[in-house]
Amino acid sequence: MEEAEACLMRLEGTAEAQRAALQHGLQLTSTVRGPAGQPPADAPPGEHGSAQPSAGGDAAAAVRRQRLRLLQHLERLDTAIMLMNGAWRPPAFAALRDCTAAEAAGALAAAGRLPAVLVLLARHPRALLPSILDVLSAVPETVDAKQLAPLLRQVASLRKPSPLPREPDWVESAATAAELREAGQYALLLATEPMCAASGAGRGSSSGGSSGGTSGGAAGWHPPTERQLAAWVCERAQQLDATTGQLPNALALLEAGGATLHYGQPSISALLVLGQELLSLIKLVTSRGDGSSTWHMDLRQYAALSPAQRLSLLLGLLGGDSLADDLALHVAPFLARLGSGGSRSGQDGETADPQVVLRQALEAESVTRLGWVVRLIQSEARQPAVFSDAAQLAKTVGACCYACQATDAWELLNSMLSAARDALRADHSLGRDEQEAAAEGLAAVRGHVTAARLLTKHGLTTPVSTVRDADRAAALRLLRTLLARVSRTKNTESRWVEVWMDARSIQEHGFGQLSEEEVRTEFCRALLRAGQYRLCSSYLKPLRPEAAEQLVLAAGREVYLSASSMTDRAVKQAKECFSLLPASAAAREQLAGIAAAEQLQKLGLDLPPLQLQQLHAQAAAGDTQALEQLLAEHPKLLAADSGTLGQLAAALGLEQQQQPLLLRAAAAAHAAGELRRAESLLRVLVEHRYRPAWQLAATVSQDARCRRGELLAFALASAPADQLLALLLQWQAADSGQGSDCWGLFSAADAAADSPDGWAEQQRWLARQLRLHLIALGRSSACGGTGGGSGDARGSEACSSRDAADAVQLCQECLGHMSPMHAAAAAAFAAAKGPCPLVLPPGGPQLAARTLPEEQQLAILGSALDIVASAEASADAVAALEADAAPGELLTQLRQRHALLSALASLAACCPAPAQQRAARAAAAALQQAAQDGDSSSAASSPLLAHCLQQLLTAGCPAPGVLQATAMLQALQQQPEQAPPDVHAALAAPAAAAAAQQAVGSAAEAAVAPALHAMSGSAEQNAAGQSATDGQPLSAGDAVQNLFALLRSLHHLPETSSSPALDKPSAVAEAAAADAAAEAVGTLRVRVWQQLQQHAAQYDGSGGAAATEAHLQVLELLGSIGTTMWPGWSPPAAALLPSGGSDSNPSEPAQPGMLSSHQRALLFTRTAAVLAQEWPTALQQCRLSAADFGSAEAAEAALLQLAAAAEGPQHLRLLLHLLQEGLADAFPPAAAEPEPTGALAATDVALQPPAAAENKAAAGQVLPEAAASRQQPVAPLHRVWASSLRMLLPFGDLDGALAALEQHSAPQEQQQQQAQQPAPAAAPLTEEEAAALLEAADATQGAAAAAALALLLPNRRLCRARWQQLLQACSSGATGAADLAAALPGLSSLLLLLVQQQQAPLAELAADQHAQQQLLKVLLAAALQQQAAAQAYCTPLGSSALTLRMAVAAAAAAQLVEARQYTAAAWVAMQVSGTPRLLRVLDNATRVLQQLLRSCAAGSPAAAAAAAAVRKLDSGAAPPGLALPHTAAALLRGLPERCAAALARMNADLQL
Repeated sequence: MEEAEACLMRLEGTAEAQRAALQHGLQLTSTVRGPAGQPPADAPPGEHGSAQPSAGGDAAAAVRRQRLRLLQHLERLDTAIMLMNGAWRPPAFAALRDCTAAEAAGALAAAGRLPAVLVLLARHPRALLPSILDVLSAVPETVDAKQLAPLLRQVASLRKPSPLPREPDWVESAATAAELREAGQYALLLATEPMCAASGAGRGSSSGGSSGGTSGGAAGWHPPTERQLAAWVCERAQQLDATTGQLPNALALLEAGGATLHYGQPSISALLVLGQELLSLIKLVTSRGDGSSTWHMDLRQYAALSPAQRLSLLLGLLGGDSLADDLALHVAPFLARLGSGGSRSGQDGETADPQVVLRQALEAESVTRLGWVVRLIQSEARQPAVFSDAAQLAKTVGACCYACQATDAWELLNSMLSAARDALRADHSLGRDEQEAAAEGLAAVRGHVTAARLLTKHGLTTPVSTVRDADRAAALRLLRTLLARVSRTKNTESRWVEVWMDARSIQEHGFGQLSEEEVRTEFCRALLRAGQYRLCSSYLKPLRPEAAEQLVLAAGREVYLSASSMTDRAVKQAKECFSLLPASAAAREQLAGIAAAEQLQKLGLDLPPLQLQQLHAQAAAGDTQALEQLLAEHPKLLAADSGTLGQLAAALGLEQQQQPLLLRAAAAAHAAGELRRAESLLRVLVEHRYRPAWQLAATVSQDARCRRGELLAFALASAPADQLLALLLQWQAADSGQGSDCWGLFSAADAAADSPDGWAEQQRWLARQLRLHLIALGRSSACGGTGGGSGDARGSEACSSRDAADAVQLCQECLGHMSPMHAAAAAAFAAAKGPCPLVLPPGGPQLAARTLPEEQQLAILGSALDIVASAEASADAVAALEADAAPGELLTQLRQRHALLSALASLAACCPAPAQQRAARAAAAALQQAAQDGDSSSAASSPLLAHCLQQLLTAGCPAPGVLQATAMLQALQQQPEQAPPDVHAALAAPAAAAAAQQAVGSAAEAAVAPALHAMSGSAEQNAAGQSATDGQPLSAGDAVQNLFALLRSLHHLPETSSSPALDKPSAVAEAAAADAAAEAVGTLRVRVWQQLQQHAAQYDGSGGAAATEAHLQVLELLGSIGTTMWPGWSPPAAALLPSGGSDSNPSEPAQPGMLSSHQRALLFTRTAAVLAQEWPTALQQCRLSAADFGSAEAAEAALLQLAAAAEGPQHLRLLLHLLQEGLADAFPPAAAEPEPTGALAATDVALQPPAAAENKAAAGQVLPEAAASRQQPVAPLHRVWASSLRMLLPFGDLDGALAALEQHSAPQEQQQQQAQQPAPAAAPLTEEEAAALLEAADATQGAAAAAALALLLPNRRLCRARWQQLLQACSSGATGAADLAAALPGLSSLLLLLVQQQQAPLAELAADQHAQQQLLKVLLAAALQQQAAAQAYCTPLGSSALTLRMAVAAAAAAQLVEARQYTAAAWVAMQVSGTPRLLRVLDNATRVLQQLLRSCAAGSPAAAAAAAAVRKLDSGAAPPGLALPHTAAALLRGLPERCAAALARMNADLQL
C-alpha cells in the first residue's frame, strides 16, 4: 500500500509519466475486493485484475480510498492539461488534484478566470453544480457583467444530466459512498463524476451496488433551478450596486440573466425596470443640477419602496415652468410601466393601479407642496397627460384636499376643485353615471372645504379631513364650540344672523349627519344664554313645539335659579324667557311659580329661587321639617285665611302638606278664641277628609254657636274605636231637647228586649254600633224617614258617604264587639241583604241596606265568619249558640255568599275582558247552585263548566287565566260553602292542576271541532258546527274568529320565577302554580296542534271551493308556527304526524327531503285551490293525493301527470300558474348550472336581462360579462315547466308561454334590484331544456317565436344564438315585410320584448352598414304589420287614441333617438303613422318623429291613458287577448319619461 501511496504523491516531469504512475497505482489496488465482496460483474478484467482474497476491514477501506483518489487524479490530470491549453505544469496539477471541484472553481472565479470555470463546469458538472452559485458569487464585482453571460448560459443549459465520461470503476459504487459517509470522508464523495453519480443513487436506494451504465441517469445531478438562478442574479445585481455603485454594471448583469433565462422570470424583469427607473432619476438629478443633497439610495433600497414612494421621489424633482412637459416625459412613462406590470410593488410582485399610485403620491405632496399640486391639477385639467380620465382626476383632487392640513389655503383648494370640475365638464368619454358620481364626489369635497373654512373663520382651526371624519357626536361638539365662542362676546343681531347663516352652511355642506332642527336648537340655546330673547323668538317658530318648550324651559330655569333674590335682574330675564312660550302649560306654571314667589315677598318671605326649589324638593320627598321650620321662623303666617295659606303652600310646593298647615292655623284660631275662623278652616279639612283633624272637630263641636252636626259626623267617621261611644253620647246630648225622635227608636228597641240584663246591654251596644254604621255608610235611616231628623244628621250622612272604605273598616271593628250570632245578623244585613237586626216599632219606617261593592261585602262577611269560627272553637260558646237557637240557614247563607264572592274576586283577576268576566260569573253562580241542589256530575265533566270554558277560549281569554278560572270553578263546585283557595295555591296542587288541564283540554277540542266543521261548509257537517254561546250553527266568519281567538288565548305563557323566595310559602306556591300552568299550556298547544294537523291530513281534495279554502286556512295556520301562531313555539317530534301519513310508524325516521304531513297537505290543498274553478276534475282524474307532494320528485311526477292529462292550452296555463303561485316556494332550488365564462361569455352582446344590463353600456355597445362565473340555481320543478311550455306550442299558444316566462322573471328581477347583494335567480329551465324548448318553438312557430322565448330565459348564449339565427333567416330570404310577417308569427311579441327589455339590438342594427339597416326596417315593418292585425295592440287604451302598437313604436323610436339613429327612428314614426311614400322626405320625417314623441311624452293625454292602462294591467284587468301583460305594463309605465327624454335630445341636436 505504501507503493500506491507513493504513486499518489509522485509528480512526474511529463504528463505521460504522471499518467503511467497513476495507472500503476490502480493495478496495485485492484487486488483488494470491493465492499460487496466482488468487483462489478461487468468490470474489464484488465482493469480490475483477478479476484483475490479480501484484506482486513480497515486496510481494505484504506486501499479503496487510495484507489478512489487515483481515479480522481486521473480525471484531474486531463482537466489540468485542458486548463493549461495542452501544456504540462506539475505545480498546477499538484494544486488541482486533491482539492474539490468547487474549491478549484471558486479560486478561478475569484481570480477572474471565467473561461477556466467553464472548463471545470464542462469536465466536472456533477461535482460542481451543487455549489455553482457560490462559485458565481466569488467573481469579483469589478468584472464586467457581460463576461458572466456565457457562464450563466452554461449553468442554465445543464437541465438534464450529461453522460459519464467513462465506465464506473468497481470502487465507484453506492456501497463505497455509504462507507465514506460513515467514515466522514465527504470530499471523496465528489472525487470523480461516476462517484458523484453513485453517491446520488445511494441516497435513494438501499442496495449497495453501483449505478452502472454510461449515462449515469439523474443520480447526483442537482443543477440550480431557474428560480434559484434568477434569485441569484437579482441579489448579485443589488449587491453590485450597493458595494461598488456601478448601477450600469448591475443593469448589464440583469439583462444578461434575463436573456439567459429567456426573459421568463418576472423578478429579473421587474428589478431591471426598477434599476432603469433609478438610473433615469439619477440622470434627472444631474441634469437639473440639484446639488443640495447627495443621492444615497441604491437599487435595493429603491426596490423596497412602494410605487407611491417611488413616484414621490420623481415628483420631488419636477417643478418650474416645464411642468406639463415633465409630466409627459417622466411621470406618464412611469405610470405606463406601472400599468403594464413592468414596475412592480416592492417584493410582493403585485401590479399596482397607476391611478391609485398617482393619487397616493399627490396626497403626500399636498402636505408639503400644495401650490405645486394645484399647478399640476390645473395643467391636467387643460391637457391630460397622466390621468386616465376626469373621474380619476376628481378622485385625486378630493384625496389631496383631505390630505392637506393647512388651514389658510382655501383659495388653493377651491382652485383645485374648480379645475377638476372644468375637467369633468370637458370629458365627454365618461358615461352619465360616472360623470354624475364624480360630480357628486367633488360637490361633497367642496362642501367639506366650505365647512372647514367657516369653522376656521370663527376661530376653530379645522382641517378638511376633520370635517369628513366627524361623526354625529363630533359634528355636534364642533358646532357647540363655535356657538360658545360666539356667545362669549357681545354681538349685534346682524352678527348673530351671520353666525346662523354660517352654521346652516356648515350643516348643509359638511355636517349632513346633523339635521336642520338640531342646528337650530343649538343656535337657539346659544341665543337664550346670550339673552337675545327677541331674536330667539323668530328662530324658535320652525322647531317642534315640544323641542322648543324643552329648550326654553331649561334656559329659563337656569337663569331663574341663578338669581340671588327675587329682586335680582335674572328674575326679569327668566320671566322674559318663559314668555317666549305663551301657549305652553309648563311655561305658565313656571311664571305662576315666579308670581307666587313674588307674592311671598309681599308676605314678608323674600326667599331666593334656589331655596324655594329646595323647599319644593323636600315637600316632594314628604319632609315635614321644612314646614315646621318655616312656621317657627314666620308665626304670622298662621293668621292668614285659607286662600292665602293655599297660595303659600302652592308657592312653597307644599300642596301635599297643605292640610297640616290648615290644621295648625285652625288650632291657633281656636286657641285665640276665633271660633268662626277655626270652624271655617275645619270645614275645609272636612272637605278634604283629613283624618287627624277629628279631635279638634269634636272639641269645636261642643260649642253651641257652631254647626256641630257635620263636625261630629266627621269625628265619628275618623275617630278610633275606643272613642266612638263617647262621641255617640256627645251627639245624643247635643240632640236632646231639639224635638228629634231618631234616638227614640233605640229606646224602643231597649223596651222590646225580653232578655236578661246582659242581653239588654248587648242589644243597646248593637243599636249604637249599627247607628254608627248606618250613618257612616249613608243608609236611609229613621232620621230621614220620619222627617224629624235635623239638617245636621242629613249633612253627616252626606259627608260620611264619601268615605265608604273607612266605614267598612269601622263596621269590622264594630263586629268585633258583638256576639257571634249578632255579628252574623249584622253581616247578613250589611252584605247579604238580610233583615235588619234591630227590633223596631211596628208600622214605623224600616232600615234598608244599600248595596255595597263586592270587595267591601267580602271584607264584612270575612270578619263575621272569623268571629263565628273563633266562637265555635270553645264549648261554652257552642252552648251559648245553641241556647240562642240561631238558625243554621243564616250561617250557611253567609258561608255560601262569602265563597261565591271570593271566587268572583279571583275570577275577575283571571279574566280581563268584561264579556269573559260575565261568562265566568254566570258559571260560578250556576255551579254553586247546582252543587247546592245536589247535582251529581263531577267538576271535570260538568256541562256548565265545559260551556263556560268554551266561551272563555273562543273569547280570547289567556290560557293561564282559563286554567286558573277552571281551578276556581272546580273548587267552588266541590265545596260550595268554602271559599276557594288562592289561584296559585289551587294550581300548585298536582291533582287540581291535572283536573283543570283535563277540563280545559276537552273544552279546547270541543271548541275547535265545530269551528273546523263550520269552516268546511259541507251540509252534513253543519249539525256538528254549533256555536258555543247559543247553540246555533256557526257561520264561516264566526268559525274563523272563534278559531283565531282560541289560538290567541294560547299565545300567553305564565311568568315563571327562576329563583322563588324559599322562606315565603306564597312565593313557592306561586312558582309551582306558574310551572304547572306553563306545562298545561304546552300540553294544550300540542293537543290543538294535533287536532288541526289531523284535520288537515284527512283532506282528499273533495268538498268544493269552500272546503278547499277552509283547509288552506288551517294549513296556513300550521305553517305559521313559531312566528304568528304561537311565537317561539315549535311542536315536539311526537306531535308531528309522520311523513307517510297516519298509518305509518311514528318511530320510523323521516326520509331526507320528505315533508311533514301538514306541509304535504298544504301543497296538495294549494294545488286543489288553484285547479278548483277551471279544472275541478283534475285531481280525481289523475288520482292525486297529499302523499304525492312529500318531496320534489314526487310532486314533479304528479304534476307531469296533470300536464299529460291537459286537454287544452287553458289547462296548461293553469298548471303554469300553479307553478308560479302555489308551489313557487315549496321546495329548494335544484342543482345550480354554471354560467358561460371566458370567450363564450365575451361574445354575449347586450341581450341581457334589464337588471344585469342596467347602467352597463350605451345603446348599441357590447356589454362585457363578469370576470367570474356565477352559479345559477334551477327551479325545483323545472321538468314540469319544460313539459308545459313545450305542450303549449303545438296549440299555437305562444302568448301563453311568453306570459308564463315573463311572470316568472318579473318578481325575481324586483327582488334582485331590492337586494344589496342579490343572489342568482332560479331559472325555470335547465340549459338543455331551454335549448329543446327553443327548438320546438322554432319548429312550430318560427325563428321569431324562438327568439322571443330566448329573451325571457336567463341563458344568454342561447339568446344570442337565436337572435343571430333570426337575422340570418330574415337576410337569407328575399321576401318583403308582409311575407315575413306571415312566416314569423312571433315578431310582434319579439318587438315588444326588445323595446322594453333589450333595446341594444335595435340600435346595433341601425348603426350598422346599409344592409343591416335595411334588415332592421324589414323586421320592424313586419312586426308592426302583425301588431296592426292584432286586436289587443290596436284597441285604444283609455279615452285617448293611444294604442299598445303606438306605444311600442314610440318606445322604439325613442330608443333609436337616444342612440342618435334619427333616420331609423323617423322611419319607424312614419311607418306607424301611415305617412305616404311620396312625403317621406327628411324634413317631413323629422316632423312626424317629433309629433309621435310629443304625443306620448309626459303631460300628454296619451301619458294619462298609459298610466290608466298600467293600473288596469297591475290589477289584472288587462284588455282581452293582450300578450305579455307584465312587459306591456312596464313599457307603458316608462313611456312618457322615455319619450320626453328623447324629444329633448332631438331638439338639442337640431339646434346644433
